[in-house]
Order: sequence, then structure tokens, then C-alpha cells
Amino acid sequence: MNLHAAGEASVAAKIKDLVFFDLIARGFYLARRGLIALSLPVTDADTDAFVAACDDVLSARRGILSTRG
Repeated sequence: MNLHAAGEASVAAKIKDLVFFDLIARGFYLARRGLIALSLPVTDADTDAFVAACDDVLSARRGILSTRG
């Protein structure tokens, strides 16, 4: 699975960096380029925690990540 940030390449790279560091701060590591590797032993609780961390990052950064005026 891969994180995709839309927009100009330099802006998209900055968005990926921001999400990368925010998820690390929440205990989740993904490749800096946005690649997320899942393995078979991932539990429902692991998945729920990851989704919650992503939701937290997106909510916290809503003003920066918004593409709407």
C-alpha cells in the first residue's frame, strides 16, 4: 500500500514527509516515500490503531493538507 499526495511534486513530497514524521510520533513507521507494508500477523487492534493514528494526523493537519480554498 502506498500513500499518495496529490499536487505539485515538491508540495506532495513535503506532505509525505509531514505525514511520515507525524505517524512516527504516533508509533507507526512507514517508508519515507509513503510505502506501507502490512504483514499477516496484523490484528484488528493493530489496524484500528493505525487508522486512528492516520485520522489523528489528518485532523491535526487539516488546515495544511486541505486542497480546497
